Amino acid sequence: MTAEKIRRLKCACCGGEAGHWQQWHNQDTGWGLCRTCADWIMSQPSTRTYHNELASPLQFCRTYGLPGKNYEPRYQRHCGLDFAIVASFPNRVKGTSDANEFMALFRGTSVLGIFGDQIILAMKDDIGRKPVEPESQA
Repeated sequence: MTAEKIRRLKCACCGGEAGHWQQWHNQDTGWGLCRTCADWIMSQPSTRTYHNELASPLQFCRTYGLPGKNYEPRYQRHCGLDFAIVASFPNRVKGTSDANEFMALFRGTSVLGIFGDQIILAMKDDIGRKPVEPESQA
Protein backbone atom coordinates (compact mmCIF):
# COMPACT_ATOMS: atom_id res chain seq x y z
CA MET A 1 0.00 0.00 0.00
CA THR A 2 1.37 3.42 -0.89
CA ALA A 3 1.21 6.46 1.33
CA GLU A 4 -1.40 8.96 0.25
CA LYS A 5 -0.19 12.27 -1.09
CA ILE A 6 -0.22 15.27 1.23
CA ARG A 7 -1.59 18.29 -0.59
CA ARG A 8 -2.57 21.85 0.08
CA LEU A 9 -6.33 22.04 0.62
CA LYS A 10 -8.88 24.83 0.57
CA CYS A 11 -11.80 24.76 2.99
CA ALA A 12 -15.04 23.59 1.35
CA CYS A 13 -17.00 25.56 3.96
CA CYS A 14 -15.36 29.03 4.08
CA GLY A 15 -13.01 28.94 1.06
CA GLY A 16 -9.98 29.71 3.25
CA GLU A 17 -6.80 27.70 3.70
CA ALA A 18 -7.35 24.25 5.21
CA GLY A 19 -3.66 23.31 5.48
CA HIS A 20 -1.65 20.44 4.04
CA TRP A 21 -3.43 17.12 4.49
CA GLN A 22 -4.39 13.96 2.63
CA GLN A 23 -7.32 14.32 0.26
CA TRP A 24 -10.50 12.69 1.62
CA HIS A 25 -12.36 10.65 -1.02
CA ASN A 26 -15.69 12.31 -0.20
CA GLN A 27 -14.40 15.83 -1.04
CA ASP A 28 -13.63 17.31 -4.45
CA THR A 29 -9.92 17.32 -5.31
CA GLY A 30 -8.12 20.16 -3.56
CA TRP A 31 -10.90 20.73 -1.04
CA GLY A 32 -11.00 19.78 2.64
CA LEU A 33 -12.00 21.43 5.91
CA CYS A 34 -10.27 23.96 8.16
CA ARG A 35 -10.25 23.53 11.95
CA THR A 36 -12.38 26.66 12.49
CA CYS A 37 -15.16 25.36 10.24
CA ALA A 38 -14.91 21.85 11.74
CA ASP A 39 -15.51 23.35 15.19
CA TRP A 40 -18.32 25.55 13.84
CA ILE A 41 -20.13 22.65 12.14
CA MET A 42 -19.86 20.46 15.25
CA SER A 43 -21.25 23.26 17.45
CA GLN A 44 -24.41 23.96 15.45
CA PRO A 45 -27.71 23.54 17.30
CA SER A 46 -29.60 20.31 16.79
CA THR A 47 -32.52 22.21 15.23
CA ARG A 48 -30.56 22.34 11.96
CA THR A 49 -31.07 18.83 10.58
CA TYR A 50 -28.04 18.72 8.25
CA HIS A 51 -25.66 20.01 10.92
CA ASN A 52 -27.27 17.83 13.59
CA GLU A 53 -26.35 14.74 11.54
CA LEU A 54 -22.77 16.01 11.22
CA ALA A 55 -22.55 16.54 15.00
CA SER A 56 -22.11 12.76 15.26
CA PRO A 57 -18.36 12.01 15.09
CA LEU A 58 -19.09 9.00 12.89
CA GLN A 59 -21.11 10.97 10.31
CA PHE A 60 -18.70 13.89 10.49
CA CYS A 61 -15.72 11.64 9.67
CA ARG A 62 -17.63 9.91 6.88
CA THR A 63 -18.11 13.35 5.29
CA TYR A 64 -14.79 15.09 6.03
CA GLY A 65 -12.29 12.36 6.92
CA LEU A 66 -10.17 11.90 10.02
CA PRO A 67 -8.64 14.72 12.07
CA GLY A 68 -4.86 14.62 11.89
CA LYS A 69 -5.01 12.88 8.54
CA ASN A 70 -7.49 14.88 6.45
CA TYR A 71 -7.78 18.10 8.46
CA GLU A 72 -6.25 19.81 11.48
CA PRO A 73 -7.01 17.98 14.75
CA ARG A 74 -7.49 19.07 18.33
CA TYR A 75 -5.07 17.45 20.78
CA GLN A 76 -5.29 15.56 24.07
CA ARG A 77 -2.30 15.64 26.42
CA HIS A 78 -1.54 12.23 27.89
CA CYS A 79 1.63 11.15 29.73
CA GLY A 80 3.33 14.42 28.76
CA LEU A 81 2.66 14.00 25.01
CA ASP A 82 0.00 15.46 22.70
CA PHE A 83 -2.15 13.03 20.71
CA ALA A 84 -4.45 14.00 17.82
CA ILE A 85 -8.07 13.46 18.84
CA VAL A 86 -9.84 11.50 16.12
CA ALA A 87 -13.20 11.42 17.91
CA SER A 88 -14.67 11.79 21.38
CA PHE A 89 -17.79 10.29 22.90
CA PRO A 90 -19.58 10.70 26.25
CA ASN A 91 -18.44 8.09 28.76
CA ARG A 92 -21.87 6.47 28.98
CA VAL A 93 -23.41 3.29 27.59
CA LYS A 94 -24.46 4.95 24.29
CA GLY A 95 -21.09 6.71 23.99
CA THR A 96 -19.26 3.42 24.46
CA SER A 97 -21.46 1.79 21.81
CA ASP A 98 -20.87 4.71 19.42
CA ALA A 99 -17.09 4.59 20.03
CA ASN A 100 -17.07 0.86 19.25
CA GLU A 101 -19.05 1.45 16.05
CA PHE A 102 -16.58 4.20 15.06
CA MET A 103 -13.55 1.94 15.67
CA ALA A 104 -15.17 -0.86 13.66
CA LEU A 105 -15.59 1.47 10.68
CA PHE A 106 -12.23 3.26 11.02
CA ARG A 107 -9.97 0.28 11.81
CA GLY A 108 -6.85 2.36 12.45
CA THR A 109 -8.36 3.99 15.54
CA SER A 110 -8.36 2.95 19.19
CA VAL A 111 -9.16 4.30 22.64
CA LEU A 112 -6.50 6.69 23.93
CA GLY A 113 -8.24 6.95 27.28
CA ILE A 114 -11.08 8.44 29.27
CA PHE A 115 -10.52 12.08 30.13
CA GLY A 116 -13.14 13.77 32.27
CA ASP A 117 -16.44 12.41 30.97
CA GLN A 118 -15.19 11.76 27.41
CA ILE A 119 -13.89 8.62 25.68
CA ILE A 120 -11.08 9.88 23.45
CA LEU A 121 -10.08 7.98 20.30
CA ALA A 122 -6.75 8.38 18.50
CA MET A 123 -4.99 6.69 15.60
CA LYS A 124 -3.31 3.43 16.63
CA ASP A 125 -0.03 4.58 15.10
CA ASP A 126 -0.06 7.98 16.87
CA ILE A 127 2.95 7.88 19.20
CA GLY A 128 2.28 11.39 20.49
CA ARG A 129 4.40 14.45 20.12
CA LYS A 130 6.16 16.64 22.60
CA PRO A 131 4.15 19.77 23.37
CA VAL A 132 5.50 22.99 21.94
CA GLU A 133 6.51 25.21 24.83
CA PRO A 134 5.68 28.91 24.50
CA GLU A 135 8.72 31.10 24.02
CA SER A 136 9.67 32.98 27.16
CA GLN A 137 9.78 36.76 27.08
CA ALA A 138 13.31 37.90 27.97
